[in-house]
Amino acid sequence: MRFEEKRFKKLFEGSSSYYRVPAYQRAYEWDIAERRKRNQVKEFWEDLNEFIESNSDFPMGNIIIFKNGDEHEVVDGQQRLTTSVILIKSIIDRIEKFEYERIAKELKEKYVIFQEKDYKRIKFRPQEYDSNFWDDFIVYGKNNRDPETPSQKRIRDAKEFFDKNLQNLPFEEIDKIREKIENSLLGIIELTDKKEASSIFELQNDRGKALTNLDKIKAFFMHQIFVCNGREEDIKYIYREFQDIYKIINSPNFPDEDDIFLYHIQAHTELRYNYREISQVKNLVKNKEIGQRINFIKEFSKELNQSFKAIQSFLNDNQENSCYLKDLERFRFAFAYPFIIKAYKFFKEDIDKLKKFLEYLEKVIFVHNITFTRADINSRLNEFLKKFNKNIDIDNFFYEIFKKLSEESYWKDSTVKNVLNGYMYNNLTRYVLKRYEIYLRRESKEGYPEDLICRMDIYKGDEKERTGWWIEHIAPEAENTEEDSGYDKYDEDFINNYLHSIGNLLLTSDKHNISLGNEKFSIKIASYKKSSMFHHKKIEDFVTDNKWTKESIRKRRDKIIEFVLNEWGLEHNLSRICNTKGEKNGSD
Repeated sequence: MRFEEKRFKKLFEGSSSYYRVPAYQRAYEWDIAERRKRNQVKEFWEDLNEFIESNSDFPMGNIIIFKNGDEHEVVDGQQRLTTSVILIKSIIDRIEKFEYERIAKELKEKYVIFQEKDYKRIKFRPQEYDSNFWDDFIVYGKNNRDPETPSQKRIRDAKEFFDKNLQNLPFEEIDKIREKIENSLLGIIELTDKKEASSIFELQNDRGKALTNLDKIKAFFMHQIFVCNGREEDIKYIYREFQDIYKIINSPNFPDEDDIFLYHIQAHTELRYNYREISQVKNLVKNKEIGQRINFIKEFSKELNQSFKAIQSFLNDNQENSCYLKDLERFRFAFAYPFIIKAYKFFKEDIDKLKKFLEYLEKVIFVHNITFTRADINSRLNEFLKKFNKNIDIDNFFYEIFKKLSEESYWKDSTVKNVLNGYMYNNLTRYVLKRYEIYLRRESKEGYPEDLICRMDIYKGDEKERTGWWIEHIAPEAENTEEDSGYDKYDEDFINNYLHSIGNLLLTSDKHNISLGNEKFSIKIASYKKSSMFHHKKIEDFVTDNKWTKESIRKRRDKIIEFVLNEWGLEHNLSRICNTKGEKNGSD
């Protein structure tokens, strides 16, 4: 190991100074998004400009490198190094517009791409799976491909940030920035051993750098392969698996990568729901014999990749039961993800099995949320997650789950019924009423297309603005005091027990145009009869003497409760599974 202090320009000086980010390193992480706690690119820019004003050296910190043939691998400091090269490329692009071609050419050959006759070589490269994007977008200035990974998007965003901040500056100001970055001070630590390089990166991770657990476990795996004297093919294997994962993470609206990592641990290791921190996963590896570690790491990486693909399949799945689950994602849902991961792995070739599994799982998720219990469902489901494999009998599997949960008061049908008898002006009622609407349509033989179910985004809306979807009170929240209002008196009993009852609520949207506020009931019922929504039309079945009364609300509430218990009640479903199994045995 050797240390020396250098100016940034000395780091890239000469035709043989090339740098790349090795496979065990993390991808480019510096963000400009305002939603993040730290906007590192902006901080870098502001710090640089402060040092320009103070006329003192800009300290860039330490860079750890490992000389590998004619290349230098960047073990630590790649975020600053990558950002600096991006900034220099923005400076080059701006200088070219001022027609200072000689200066632009010198900078480009020093920091971006060295060219001499037919010889070309790119001076700095990020991780391999971002290299093609880097070459096109940064090196050659092409804008012909969309980012495929989060790090590629951050590279693009950083370049656009610097371009924007440089575009109105005169050449003299840009040249000051160029001079400051070129003369910034670096502490260069050069390593001579590859195992030492991966070890130091692993140590840096454990000292609290802002890495995701996914980044940390990848770095740990790479280091362990070096420790175990693994082959280059083993490194490439891990690299390919994580390359796939990072591409998936960049999908629109993909969940947090560390959450998926957690769900994978729960689904596929002995830790299950007892997982608390990444050190437990590291111990799983370290407890293996040296000869077994590489195979364990490769198998873990393969399974982890498959878990990310399983979640992606779930998110892209538009069949009915998966759409119901996605409606429930906003509630207490995390315990279900490990089951979803395994289901999409085991049953991806058997759609009927997958549908049945998701249908049963949705009942557990719904009951756990409708009862508002704080009971620990994870500890109750741990044994089932452990024995969940591709050969399970799905009916038997969920029979045992329903049986175990319904033995405790938290998830009993009577508890569900008690909740539904009370205050129900909440977001889960949107889901109940959506499912009730679909049920009524199917009962009427009209049906309801699966793709329409998925497009019916009941949580996209604003009740105050009356846009999208919202919950409407039939007897309005604000009492109509006209003598012929058609509603019962708003006494204490009505306000406490009926106003926000599920029997007095309906799901509506701007498309149905029936937000009638506190209009008289005669006006509302006329509108409901014309509505395209079946649960609106059905309101007339509960009307008493052309009025909407406590009795009306009670009867409609009981009808909806009957539907809910039949659809989701765990004890109801236990009986249904028993009856189905009995019929099968009889036919056999």
